[in-house]
Amino acid sequence: MNTTDFTPIPVIEVDAADLADPGWSADRLTPNQQGQVCLRVRHHGWPLAQQVETGLASGDDAVARVRAIVIEHQGVVPDGWPHRYPTAQQLVSVVVCTLGREPRLRATITSLLEQSHARLEVIVVDNDPATGRTANLLGHLTDRRLRIVPEPRRGLSVARNTGLAAARAA
Repeated sequence: MNTTDFTPIPVIEVDAADLADPGWSADRLTPNQQGQVCLRVRHHGWPLAQQVETGLASGDDAVARVRAIVIEHQGVVPDGWPHRYPTAQQLVSVVVCTLGREPRLRATITSLLEQSHARLEVIVVDNDPATGRTANLLGHLTDRRLRIVPEPRRGLSVARNTGLAAARAA
């Protein structure tokens, strides 16, 4: 195969429930030049299908295919399924519990802060604040989305509960 003949297939994740949003556009589902797109379809966050579609002329064709997938998979979503993936407007809280002993903590927190989600808070629960190790590892990070919460009572469950109490996301 000649590498110049290769055309990437766009992989597009779409939640079928979002199709009803007036601000949503079918332009997000534009197929490549060969009319191909890999659709990852969810319904209110529940995964329904991942499949490559071919012969699509436009994003509108892809939307029609998404709707057909939802109909094909009726009954797959459990009754009362309450969960959705967060929208860009929803706050996401990430809690990391530490004793400050792990040298990869700095890289972990830096990676979390590099995520593209618009509203993110990272809460680091320092479960051994008297040592100052966590502050030494993370002191260079000045991102306002990062909060270090001291919890002198040792124990992972205590630290997790402290992080949960500090989280602002519902």
